[in-house]
Amino acid sequence: MRKTATSRTALLLYPKRFWVLASGVLLLSAVFWTTSRYPHLIHMAEASGGFSPTSLVAVEPILSIAPEASYLNKVILNTGNWLYANRIGMSFGLLFGALALTLLRTLDRPRSTNTYLNTVYGVALGAPLGVCVNCAAPIAAGVLRGGSALSTSLSTMFSSPTLNVIALVMAFSILPVQIVLIKLGLSLFFLLIVLPWIASRFQDAPAPGAQTVASNDNDAACAISALGQSTWEPWRVAMRGTGSALLANAWYLVRLTVPLMIAAGFLGAVITSAIPVSELSSFEVNAAGMLVVVFVGLLLPMPIAFDVMLSQALYAAGLPLPYVACLLFTLGIHSVFSFAVVSRMHSLRLASAIGSVLMIFGLASGGLAIVLAN
Repeated sequence: MRKTATSRTALLLYPKRFWVLASGVLLLSAVFWTTSRYPHLIHMAEASGGFSPTSLVAVEPILSIAPEASYLNKVILNTGNWLYANRIGMSFGLLFGALALTLLRTLDRPRSTNTYLNTVYGVALGAPLGVCVNCAAPIAAGVLRGGSALSTSLSTMFSSPTLNVIALVMAFSILPVQIVLIKLGLSLFFLLIVLPWIASRFQDAPAPGAQTVASNDNDAACAISALGQSTWEPWRVAMRGTGSALLANAWYLVRLTVPLMIAAGFLGAVITSAIPVSELSSFEVNAAGMLVVVFVGLLLPMPIAFDVMLSQALYAAGLPLPYVACLLFTLGIHSVFSFAVVSRMHSLRLASAIGSVLMIFGLASGGLAIVLAN
């Protein structure tokens, strides 16, 4: 027997599945935040003042690299260090993304046509997540495929590494305040003004097929349609349907992101293994140098808050302040992995547009640092 409801405000199409999945989201988040992410961020904040990098891809590399090691050996070991450093965050991102995707498809919720309001929703979701832009990419893909607006998905991904409160406190405590204010101001302007404008140019709308739930149950009886009706089902059917949909959505995100994650780690190792850290103090500040720094900063896949620690360590090693400002803005907000995920979940044009705008913002951060220093 099927019970129906006709409310259009926030309808639970499958109430039992929704509460199971919502409980899963809360439990996963609580475990991740209390046992891993925030204790780790606090530990990084405590150690940040005297941090001296032995690797440009991980805070505490598990594989040591001898100075005399060959370039190929450095690339292989740095790839392993990056994958190990991001294993927990990426696992959380995949699980959270799968849960969010499955949960969103149990809802028939009103869609706002206001791109800027949809962006605020994404910022509210992303800021407390506590994951880097790489780990937030699977979550963003799940949010988009679950039927949320493109601006919500993108702002979720980009706000997580840039507006995390511990990372911001860390930055203000160990870096020159002017470049932290530049980073924060440009990040907020990008997130709240520029990003929704870009999304509106690329048809900011829910993903096609957002109202359909994949399930191995009787699809004729359990398919979700946008008719404003909630479906009654026994717990056995609800649990089986939730499990099958969750596995299907998790597999989708794994196929979408894991190969790109490995490739991003390798490319990051290729770049960082070639950077002469010992010669940083001799770098001259010029437009060409800032362009190179910004380009590298936008490509490197940084763990959350490591961009702050690395910027401080490079500044202490003698890297000129304008270059530090460029890196502080670019390292956390974007990476080759987030570029690849946006390309696959939407289009190469969108990923290129975002990357181009962030390059301009990165150069602006260096220019502003020069102005404020004079």
